[in-house]
Amino acid sequence: MKSPLFLLTALATAALLPACGRQARTDSADDSPAMRSESICFDAIEYQVSNELTGSADDYFRESDLVYTDSISLVLPARIGDKGLDMLYDSIIRLAFDTIGCSIDSIITDYVCNDARQFSYPTLQVAPVDIFSADGYELISGSVVNYNPSLMVYEVANSSYSPGAAHGITTRNYLNYDIAAGRLINGSFMFAPEKRAELAQLIARRAAEMTQVIGPTQIDSLPEHDNFYINPEGEIVFVYQPYEVASYAQGLISINFFPAELADYLTPEAMKYFALDDLN
Repeated sequence: MKSPLFLLTALATAALLPACGRQARTDSADDSPAMRSESICFDAIEYQVSNELTGSADDYFRESDLVYTDSISLVLPARIGDKGLDMLYDSIIRLAFDTIGCSIDSIITDYVCNDARQFSYPTLQVAPVDIFSADGYELISGSVVNYNPSLMVYEVANSSYSPGAAHGITTRNYLNYDIAAGRLINGSFMFAPEKRAELAQLIARRAAEMTQVIGPTQIDSLPEHDNFYINPEGEIVFVYQPYEVASYAQGLISINFFPAELADYLTPEAMKYFALDDLN
């Protein structure tokens, strides 16, 4: 039996993204209907650019101007079998770059230009410098972290370090996609509006029970942007970013629940999705 996670093709783009974007997707030569029904098609985007922050040397007591690197690595699901994934694709782009558009080339180019200019120095593109050698950087990566025939979970990670900062910071945000229904399993789908405050209290109690492992937390709401994912064990994992409910040193705070534990807080649609209807 063929694996449902057969990689049909990966469209790789490099350096200046000469041909990236959904219009550039291509399929395998052996793209029969049977093969398409059991395959996933991805677009793979790799981009790295370094900019010199002109005039920054004196401000940072350096002999030469600082170099800031943007690095982007995204594996974008484009198709599962005969189903297009435009909704998921657009949601990933919005999560990674806080915008959407028809041309991923333009989105990335604009994002990188604005990112380098945030430090208020004129910029000059230079030969690429690895993020570990640069004076500052932003790394955006995206990949599938959980997949089965009915569910795809996608993670967008952002790691950044500003020149002269005490430390960098990494955030992780998630999208859960119901493959059969072609919809996102997001906060509005999952959590009953009138139960959100009580759900936050439940998460806070679970976090308190985990204090010896994760350290002290101050949780009074769901994660920003209702950030959660469904793990391979079927648990609902709430993820709080660094500084959101705890100190930076504690890193990401993840709190797990099995769906049945949250039955009192889920919408009817979510109850049906997790096959918990008979609990009502």
